[in-house]
Amino acid sequence: MHRFPVVSSFVILLTLIACGGGSKTSTPAGTGTNTITVTITSPTLAITVPSGTKVDFVASAIDSDPSAPLSYSWQFDDFSYANVNTKNATHIFTNPGYSPITRHVYVQVWDNTLVLAEASINVTVDPPAPWVYQNPSPTGQWLRGVTFIDAQHGWAIGDYGTIVSTSDGGAHWSLQSSGTLSRLTSPCFVDASHGWAMEGQNLLTTTDGGAHWTRKLVFSQEINTMTFPDATHGWAVGGYGTIMATSDGGLTWAQQPNTETHSLYAVAFADPLHGWAVGEMGTVIATNDGGAHWARQRSVPYVSNLDAVAFVDAVHGWIVGDAGTVLVTVDGGAHWDTQDPGLLTGFSALSFVDASHGWIAGAGGTILSTSDGGAHWVVQTSGVFVGLSGLSFVDPLHGWVVGDTGILLATVDGGATWVNQTLGSTNDLNGVAFADATRGWAVGYAGIILNTSDGEHWAPQVSGTTNDLRGLSLRDAEHSWAVGTGGTILATADGGNHWASQDSGTTVPLYSVSFPDLAHGWAVGWEGTILATSDGGAHWTPQASGTNYPLFGVSFTDALHGWTVGQYGKILATVDGGSNWIEQKAWTWLSTLEAVSFLDASRGWAVGDSGQIVSTTDGGLTWIIYANSWTSENLKGVSFASASRGWAVGDKGTILSTYDGGVTWTPERLSGTTSNLRAVSCAKPSSGWAVGAAGTIMKSPATVP
Repeated sequence: MHRFPVVSSFVILLTLIACGGGSKTSTPAGTGTNTITVTITSPTLAITVPSGTKVDFVASAIDSDPSAPLSYSWQFDDFSYANVNTKNATHIFTNPGYSPITRHVYVQVWDNTLVLAEASINVTVDPPAPWVYQNPSPTGQWLRGVTFIDAQHGWAIGDYGTIVSTSDGGAHWSLQSSGTLSRLTSPCFVDASHGWAMEGQNLLTTTDGGAHWTRKLVFSQEINTMTFPDATHGWAVGGYGTIMATSDGGLTWAQQPNTETHSLYAVAFADPLHGWAVGEMGTVIATNDGGAHWARQRSVPYVSNLDAVAFVDAVHGWIVGDAGTVLVTVDGGAHWDTQDPGLLTGFSALSFVDASHGWIAGAGGTILSTSDGGAHWVVQTSGVFVGLSGLSFVDPLHGWVVGDTGILLATVDGGATWVNQTLGSTNDLNGVAFADATRGWAVGYAGIILNTSDGEHWAPQVSGTTNDLRGLSLRDAEHSWAVGTGGTILATADGGNHWASQDSGTTVPLYSVSFPDLAHGWAVGWEGTILATSDGGAHWTPQASGTNYPLFGVSFTDALHGWTVGQYGKILATVDGGSNWIEQKAWTWLSTLEAVSFLDASRGWAVGDSGQIVSTTDGGLTWIIYANSWTSENLKGVSFASASRGWAVGDKGTILSTYDGGVTWTPERLSGTTSNLRAVSCAKPSSGWAVGAAGTIMKSPATVP
């Protein structure tokens, strides 16, 4: 099998001998004399290409009767066909999945109704590389757990195989390669070298502090959580009361007997003998012989689901769960009593360092602390409002908590103050635009404006407003406009060093803006609002849209031709700079259209709710609705870098890509995020950025140009 690098295209030359026998030659473009000749009865050549590679096929048949014209037919096993009667065929191979897939290409040479020769090629298509988080740092992925072994060394793990580590108490966090893109839970470290993490049925292990992780299928069903009290002894629990144990550091596991059938959500061991597991429907079970025997502790009052358990020794323990549940024992679970945290918040994490000092955390950024074993709980100010799912304290002063959107908080005073160790803005971002492959801007909640000059690192700029910014338009690296709530319009002529407010003449929310040149611009918004300028925004005047529906996207290709889209599939177009707006029909009245992008006066695309994608090649006289965009999520942004290469983005990290102008769309399952994405910008066919909730900025991997 021959593997080729990322290139725009290469040529496969097939030489076929009449009657299907003989030789076949493959010559990739640019390889010089490196020609591979295969002589077999049924010629088959296998190649491997990156997802998105365009392959040009050329067939040349040798026939004993050159006076009879030959015809060629091509077939690809994704059910697409090339034109018959041509020896050339071009196909773009994409892979929407996580693993390599093999596509089959068939060619036949015909003489009237007689097949003279035929051949096939197996094309293995590698999956695309994942999109990369640029903001916030070290990650915007939801973090599911955190563990520290001392005040300096810690690890946090979460969605998309995320593992981050620190050796200086969180002053600096670094990404580690986990080798998986699945959700990780239950980080366990017993020293600076030996650690474990869960990935469903798989166990990840490291012996060098996470510099290298080994992934192995260990369990026959998904495991919810695990614990290691030392380097050899570990326990893992899951659905239907499953309990697994290891005594060799996780190399081998054996199931332990348990008569309980409720799912278990958490497990804790005070030492290799004394352990507890908690879970569904108030289940609490305990062992005092390392799990040889597990028994239900009947003293637990009936409560709903229990989500976390911690013991500091064989007698002192705590459990937390739904609806403000906090339980305590001082006799190893012979008796459990309820404690009143003063809140009905669902708690999902707790950490105790001794029989007195403890912390619990959960929904809405809630953190509570106690210094008397839970007799009294005090609310602490976390400064965040997202769900918190992991908590780790190493002494009464030093602790860390993690949660949704990559939140990393730390304290050095027992939680009297919490410091966010996540770098970069976590404000929702609604718009993004790039002038070239390195210089771009993003705008969003509370007037946030971020800028990059290298395409990698982002820094805030002073916007001068606290209104939400919803849309952005760039003409070049110096001139930009942003619009938002309260009729806000901002402009810069120096690359964002200074942003100036422009008088829009309205206070309604503005959602999108488009400048085809430095003078002419349009902004659209609530209740069919359309504003226009012919002097770079010094003066804005309203235009009659003919609708009261909100308009969410606008795109102009020159000073005359423009389109705007909005609620109930509304599409309006103008050919005279907005003096007259004419409604166009795409028959999408059941779906709101959120964004529109035109390359020129003919070619354009619009996206919207429930995965709706429509396109036109005649300026909107006719719109084509795509029957299958491969998603039902709401799409919020669309951008094309060329007539063929484009992206659409939406809720739950949805990213769709096309290499053929939108004839077919491929879901990028390695989008790298589950955050709602609200805008996308293509600087060129190989570079794209998507932005969204909680400050998310994602960059596309290196792709085929």
